[in-house]
Amino acid sequence: MDLMKKALVVHQSKKGHTRKYGEEIGKILNENGLESRVVAAEEFNADLLQDVTHLFLGCWTSGLYLVLQHPDRVWIKFARNLIIPQGMKVGLFTTYKFATGSMFRAMKKHIPNAPEDSIPEWKSKNGLLSESDKEGIVTFIAG
Repeated sequence: MDLMKKALVVHQSKKGHTRKYGEEIGKILNENGLESRVVAAEEFNADLLQDVTHLFLGCWTSGLYLVLQHPDRVWIKFARNLIIPQGMKVGLFTTYKFATGSMFRAMKKHIPNAPEDSIPEWKSKNGLLSESDKEGIVTFIAG
């Protein structure tokens, strides 16, 4: 019997753009056959990972406008305590004002057991999914 794929989208937002982007991701996942749930990092608990096949982790870009981008303390605390079950597919997303710079590298360094394989990344200035974002997400969940 084929089990239904499930996704969890966890975001940490300052002004609402990252929350909106996470909700947009959740919507495209649902439209493409994944039962998805979107939660704030502060609401996360390990039970939410039950039966999840795809995990999307997002936060807003903190730091200077063009350099030294990093996740904020709330997201770092969440990520450092995250235990990703083996075989779970993980994607990252962020929102930004001018550039993401080193943001994704900084996010990955705070996830203790991030998957070894390549982790897809999505970014948005306005919290909306572009057509290429949608295509990338659909390709990611199909694989």
